[in-house]
Amino acid sequence: TYEVVLTIRDGGGVVGAESYEITVQDPDVFYAGEKTICVSDTAHGDFTGAPLGALQITTDDLSTITEHAQAGNRILFHRGSSWTTEGLTWPENGGPVTLGAYGEGQSPDALGLFSNAPEISVTGAAGVFLPLDGKQDWRVMDLRIVGAQDAQGAVGGAMEMQRHLFLRLSLSGFDCAM
Repeated sequence: TYEVVLTIRDGGGVVGAESYEITVQDPDVFYAGEKTICVSDTAHGDFTGAPLGALQITTDDLSTITEHAQAGNRILFHRGSSWTTEGLTWPENGGPVTLGAYGEGQSPDALGLFSNAPEISVTGAAGVFLPLDGKQDWRVMDLRIVGAQDAQGAVGGAMEMQRHLFLRLSLSGFDCAM
């Protein structure tokens, strides 16, 4: 548990200050059991490094896992696996929902993204990996998302988007990545 102070200043000095308490929880406790969904492609079918008790899904069709993106769940993609999609439709919800990676990381770059980060290729002119309309409190990290054939964007949206965190993402090949 941490106490943080937000201080607002203008040209004349301090305008105001507020204290907030933040509690950091262990993700393996918060997302225990089947609140964690681990996904591997069929070429690998590897769940080494997956949290104990996690639901394990082997698939090449990511549309089969979007239903698991419910408030209080995390979906972890196998490091070393890859998928191709024309775009995905995720449920609208208030989160928290986490999308990330599991397994041993290899050769991190200067920003901390591993060379074997899960790779998701988005095809088609209207393709978007994660449309954020109607979503709040989603955390997306440790993924490589690649656009092909003028794919629209890795993430996007215009309405009712709040409190999103993006961390250690590689986004390339899109007209507009975000």
